[in-house]
Amino acid sequence: MIHTNQRYVDATLPSNKVTFDSAAPENAYLRFSAIGTNIQVSFDNGQTWQPALLQASGEAFDSGTFQSYWMPIPAGVSSVRFKGGNGWASPWHARYLSIWANNGSN
Repeated sequence: MIHTNQRYVDATLPSNKVTFDSAAPENAYLRFSAIGTNIQVSFDNGQTWQPALLQASGEAFDSGTFQSYWMPIPAGVSSVRFKGGNGWASPWHARYLSIWANNGSN
């Protein structure tokens, strides 16, 4: 697991960018929890954006509660930008940001 330089990002902060302690290795995943709508990530400093992928849970999406996200992150990426729309209860907010990868040892 690779940690980031801060615990969260949200609509109230001056920057929506987090930097990780090291770059993502091959076959890694970005994991985080977020509240809000239309949560998006950028792996190229905001040049392009893509929808964040919800982690399969079987539960219905609710913009007023935190949802888990789990998605591939390109190798070599060491920072990620986030954006989103407000949920019914609050502005968007992403927390517990980390990169997960299996290095092959058990």
